[in-house]
Amino acid sequence: MGYISPYDQAKVLEQQITMIISAIDADAAPTDVRNLLARLRRYATDTRLDMRDHDYADTRAEQVRLSYEAKKRLEQLEKLVVAASEYNIFSAADVAQISATAQLLAAQL
Repeated sequence: MGYISPYDQAKVLEQQITMIISAIDADAAPTDVRNLLARLRRYATDTRLDMRDHDYADTRAEQVRLSYEAKKRLEQLEKLVVAASEYNIFSAADVAQISATAQLLAAQL
């Protein structure tokens, strides 16, 4: 398999998270779970956008700033996935795969 850009990896990560949480009936879920699902969606999308912005940054200083923000968001995304696994939204395998992808993305920045 060839090279996959960090942006494309982030798109796959977002799709994976979205697919898993879309199987949850948010309307029937408790408020804290609904809020968690909304934050997961937002953080997955923001991570993808962070990768895009990093790729299109005009200056090295801008890339460094965006890299720092993206790494913080990836850490938060991992924490949210672990928190969601406590509600059986993500399996242990999902958590491991998402965490590995998030750490790989952070290392590539």
